[in-house]
Amino acid sequence: MSSSLIKKLAWVSGVLLLLWIVYLYRQVPHRQAPFAKAANQVERIFIEQGPKRAELQKQAGAWKVLSGSGTPYLAEESQVKSLISGLKDVQIEDEISDRADRASDYEVNAESGTRVDFLDAKGTKLAEGIFGKQAPDYSHIYFRYPDKPNVYLARGLFRGELGQPDPDSWRKKEKK
Repeated sequence: MSSSLIKKLAWVSGVLLLLWIVYLYRQVPHRQAPFAKAANQVERIFIEQGPKRAELQKQAGAWKVLSGSGTPYLAEESQVKSLISGLKDVQIEDEISDRADRASDYEVNAESGTRVDFLDAKGTKLAEGIFGKQAPDYSHIYFRYPDKPNVYLARGLFRGELGQPDPDSWRKKEKK
């Protein structure tokens, strides 16, 4: 064999090996953290479950919760910080289903799921997701992006840590 033919075969083999490595890399699911980057920039948070809704806004460095009439009240700072840090740690892992009709089975639908939206000061969405029921292993929760039918397992958060979509549950408690 000529040396030029060997060089060409080696070059083609190298390119094929590189393409194969890229293909394998794309097949492996990579963890996503939808709220991680947004947690440092969030200025408004919406928490919804069915018809209930709570809106939290950062005003002059303090978190406020808007009542049903739109009146701002001081929010319980530790509760808001706990929510933000909990969502920052959420890792999206395995896909469970890609069928939209299965959303209610995992409680990631609009009626029973808890939707959380992070927005910046201008109202631009930074992150969003719908959290469903706790998975049977109790270390995962079901999760869905609002604009996609896919349901995922998420790690790093319990459903109770999301709080209630009720403005009164976020208000700062008066100390006597």
